[in-house]
Amino acid sequence: MEEVKCLICDRKETKHYRNIKCSKPRQVSFTLLQCNVCGLIYLNPRPDKREMQEFYPFWPEGGGRQEGIKLDWKSKRKKVNLLRNILAKRGNVLDIGAGAGEFLSIMQGLGWQAYGIEFAKVTSNYAREKLALNVLSKDLLGANFESDFFDLITFWDVIEHLHKPKETLLEINRILKKEGLLVISAPNIDNLWAYIFKDYWYTNSPRHLYQFSPRTILRLLEGADFKVVNIIQRAGFFEPVGFVVTFKNWLLASLRGDSRNLNSSSAFAQDARLNKLASPIKQFMRLILEAAFFPFSLISVLLEKAPNMIIFARKC
Repeated sequence: MEEVKCLICDRKETKHYRNIKCSKPRQVSFTLLQCNVCGLIYLNPRPDKREMQEFYPFWPEGGGRQEGIKLDWKSKRKKVNLLRNILAKRGNVLDIGAGAGEFLSIMQGLGWQAYGIEFAKVTSNYAREKLALNVLSKDLLGANFESDFFDLITFWDVIEHLHKPKETLLEINRILKKEGLLVISAPNIDNLWAYIFKDYWYTNSPRHLYQFSPRTILRLLEGADFKVVNIIQRAGFFEPVGFVVTFKNWLLASLRGDSRNLNSSSAFAQDARLNKLASPIKQFMRLILEAAFFPFSLISVLLEKAPNMIIFARKC
């Protein structure tokens, strides 16, 4: 375990935010702290990179077979459609955390020169071998891309996982063209659901080292010489597993009369999504939950308190 300071302020003045209990692959507890200066919420102490492999199903040197990879073309097409309304031209695109390469494959089919970074070898190998994509099995900080090379860099639900997000953003600034666009998606801790479910809100800790809000992600980007041009908040079940786990934790705790400040979160939510939500019964239950909570989802967007956000930024 390693001790860290605030990513934004580089200070240690914090207050307790929440205790987290992770149940898989073993029982272990973590603490989320909140910076007294900027409000950033982060895990401290946290697993270092070597220790973190225990909490990921597809670690670079760990297990996992390509036969177990389930491709998700639907959500990736939604991301492409979102960008299609913004970008009129084609060029070089880099997807950080490219996974098995679905997003890049679609972008390449649209005429983009596609590049990817994916830390997990089992999925990056799939992207190279099955989809014929240029995806590197390494961290961006060791990729050594040319300066001012990319027209578009995407960061889909990755930044909250990184041990060095600020250094990564500075490297992105170096390799992004002056007129290029950076697109980041991340969970928003300052959301209506977190206020409703409080300590049962699913934080995906310890895999999510940081819990960003629009205010803190803005400050982080400004510190890396980026200017945020737009933030879109989304209320849909962009992460259905997270909401289902939250609702289950809250319901079970309510039935037990359990008011402990704990969140029993599975570190292998990705496995849960791939292996469990595929069943027709669970898909049906998800639709029921979506319908029941649709009014609250709409309200969360209107109040700018939605659970997910997409940030668009350019170099200063």
